[in-house]
Amino acid sequence: MRGARRRLSGHVPSHVRDGHGRLDGDPCRSERGTARHCAGLAGCDHRLGVPACGRGCRSGGFGARLHWANAVARRAVTARRESDAFKNGRGEESRSEALECRGELRRRDLRWRPGDEDPLTVGIHGVGIGLRWEFLDELLDRVDASGVEQTEPPALDFLEISPENYMRRGGRTTAALERLAAQYPVVTHGLELSLGGHDPLDPEYMADLAAMARRVGSPWHTDHLCFGAVDGRVLHDLLPVAFTRANVLRIADRIRRAQETIGLPFAVENVSYYWHPGRAEMSEVEFVARVCESADCGLLFDVNNAYVNAKNFGGDVDEWLRSAPLERVVQIHVAGHQWFRVDEHGVGVRSEADDRNSMIVDTHGSNVSEPVYVLLEKVLQRTGPRPIVLERDHDVPPLDFLLAELERIRSVARRASARP
Repeated sequence: MRGARRRLSGHVPSHVRDGHGRLDGDPCRSERGTARHCAGLAGCDHRLGVPACGRGCRSGGFGARLHWANAVARRAVTARRESDAFKNGRGEESRSEALECRGELRRRDLRWRPGDEDPLTVGIHGVGIGLRWEFLDELLDRVDASGVEQTEPPALDFLEISPENYMRRGGRTTAALERLAAQYPVVTHGLELSLGGHDPLDPEYMADLAAMARRVGSPWHTDHLCFGAVDGRVLHDLLPVAFTRANVLRIADRIRRAQETIGLPFAVENVSYYWHPGRAEMSEVEFVARVCESADCGLLFDVNNAYVNAKNFGGDVDEWLRSAPLERVVQIHVAGHQWFRVDEHGVGVRSEADDRNSMIVDTHGSNVSEPVYVLLEKVLQRTGPRPIVLERDHDVPPLDFLLAELERIRSVARRASARP
């Protein structure tokens, strides 16, 4: 029922193009233990407001997005240098240059001024798509053809990848990602951190995740505000956590440690859910806001998830927006959902929208709905331009259909920007 299942590394089809034909490959089979979380980065200088670990200065907090945005700007330049050198085969040399670049940028203590490019979204802007295996071959073919025929490649402003699909893999999978990363900016969106869980953060997984984010030049990393593993077993779903004060502090601590280890600014995504574990001490939006404030992290705002939860639980999505920490939004997700009949036996057949005996399921298996487009425009009027990602995980249409939907999203973004 959740689109995330198709994005997990254990659910990858056994074929990825290498540019010379369709060949078989083994799906990723990562085996992770539950070793203790390793220490974070050293060399932080909190006097500048943005330490090397990427956190905002604890004395000043997130403020008006400035400290976190400066950290993004530094990481973006560093990551892009490392990524460019990776593509040119200069791994170690680039690493040295990147570390030197970090020092230079800290001394300059970059600041954003009105009229400048917003450093919160430096390097990643416009409308992108979540890279999926279903259209990977078609996208590669068209990118290759554009180089040969001197035509424009598919109109994608950037790609979002789930790094777990590429970590600890090589050969055709890595080659495909390298070719696309040479054409489009890439941002990473994780699936397996299980920030709401109790298992220790796995240092081996975290190291691989950090290396992959650097490799593709991602200026920040995001993951979900949920749990997805118990006692080392990955559940292949994004499950809700209780909205309690204790969880705010516990999860915020895990986010801070994850951010320090990855070495990039970090943002969490609000998830869709269909039940709440136990008694809630606060609303969903208050929980999200408190976690972001306590962790001093950004927010990946999933517009569809907010709409789905509001409809299923009888909430007011406009009130959600008024209470959400939209000043922390670094990126936006949109996706399609579907309605299903519900009876004493559970979720049944498909139904019409707003059927009184139905609920919405966040399937990522249809086009973005009109109400979600309306909500997206409201969000952008409050946040200003932000990178937007279209997610599609089930019933994935041909690439041209997805590109047409991206253009619809761009038109919504332009209309939001044009309004005073």
